Amino acid sequence: MSGRKTDLVIINGNLYAQSCVGTVLRSVVVPFLEQQLGCLMYDNARPHTARLTQAFLARHDVNVLPWPACYPKKNPIEHV
Repeated sequence: MSGRKTDLVIINGNLYAQSCVGTVLRSVVVPFLEQQLGCLMYDNARPHTARLTQAFLARHDVNVLPWPACYPKKNPIEHV
């Protein structure tokens, strides 16, 4: 997003849907997107695709860019 970045979030241990929502999305991503009018891009890791995470993103109207599951050549970033 035009060189804008969020603060680095360090997760001690494994990342689960609950910590993804509470530590990353609620406290960093949603406030950042509200200020910057942007969208979110992440891979298809389990915490990102969990129903809890998806429901949170939907409730907060977060626009998520698609990320192909298994085909690196279809990664939208590689073709920019």
